[in-house]
Amino acid sequence: MKFYTLVAIALFIASLSSFGQIKKNSLTLPEIKGYHLLKCDFHMHTVFSDGMVWPTVRVNEAVKEGLDAIAITDHVEYRPKLQDFTSKDHERSFQVAQKTASEYGVILIKGTEITRRMAPGHFNAIFLNDANIFESFVDTADTRNGANIIETLQEAVNQGAYVFWNHPWFQHPENKSEWQPIHEELFQKGLIKGIEVVNGVRYDSLVYRWCLDKKLGVIATSDVHAPMTLQQGEYRAMTLVFAKERSEKGIREALLHNRTVAYSKNFLYGEEQWVKPIVEKSLKVKMKPINARLVALEIENTSGISYKMEVVANKGVTVRLNSDMNTFSLDAHSETIIPVASTAFEKGKEYSFKVKVNNVLIAPDKALEYTFNIKI
Repeated sequence: MKFYTLVAIALFIASLSSFGQIKKNSLTLPEIKGYHLLKCDFHMHTVFSDGMVWPTVRVNEAVKEGLDAIAITDHVEYRPKLQDFTSKDHERSFQVAQKTASEYGVILIKGTEITRRMAPGHFNAIFLNDANIFESFVDTADTRNGANIIETLQEAVNQGAYVFWNHPWFQHPENKSEWQPIHEELFQKGLIKGIEVVNGVRYDSLVYRWCLDKKLGVIATSDVHAPMTLQQGEYRAMTLVFAKERSEKGIREALLHNRTVAYSKNFLYGEEQWVKPIVEKSLKVKMKPINARLVALEIENTSGISYKMEVVANKGVTVRLNSDMNTFSLDAHSETIIPVASTAFEKGKEYSFKVKVNNVLIAPDKALEYTFNIKI
């Protein structure tokens, strides 16, 4: 009996030593001069609406994945577990998570999801002052009635909120995204500033085109309801924000100026001015001469994104690959050696080859082009 007691005590002490420890699984990104490149998820749920976890769990998940900022956006209209709580406060999930977020340095942004039938659909409002007021805009006879969506979103904007349209395909009869008259009206009135190009695991190229054409923010979110379960090296959909300071204020300013990139499943979606620095600063290139006709490019990818390259042009050189498709991969956290040949390299002369980065899209049908320069 004494032996088993000692074993039990030992196990208990061991469990205490690991309590509070969080194993990291964070997407590594490069430093960008003049900006803090922040990993953000602006759409998630807890038990205070239709989610399955306590608010502090969302913070712990964010810490594990190295996120800089999150917004818990529980539904205004849909709270199926409400009878299990004494608090009816729409800000309760934010309040519960606030202390843990502060302790871990996660920027917690107050938000909510305004949930109406399509059209108009669902919208997230973040950087709110008062989430409870939105209950007064809900039709109690038909909580999904979107007749007053203009007034509802105007209230959010009046509070200084950033409003974006969630999963535009959701609840569409054909499961597709469609820009309808009400969305044009919301856009013209300045009541929506961004759209989810990625929600969960779904990317929509048409929505991406809308964002570019209408100069709306490119947003990617997890919209997670269940516990977040990711394998090591696997990362949620997130919005990468080019903020001038690491703060709620800095994130809001960046969103209002569309300095965002959507990340999902090893793809980047965003304007060239924002995605190109991520690729460029991820790569460290060294040149090692082999002989008069051959050099080796040693390319270290310091980021957690594997870049899928395709050679499309060259200037005085031939890129020697093991593939007939002129493609190669610069895997995450790895070094790749690319042999580059010429009839005769001349000292002081510059050579180059151009690639398409096929998993970095600056438009729905256009990959980022990137040039490797070689100076002998």
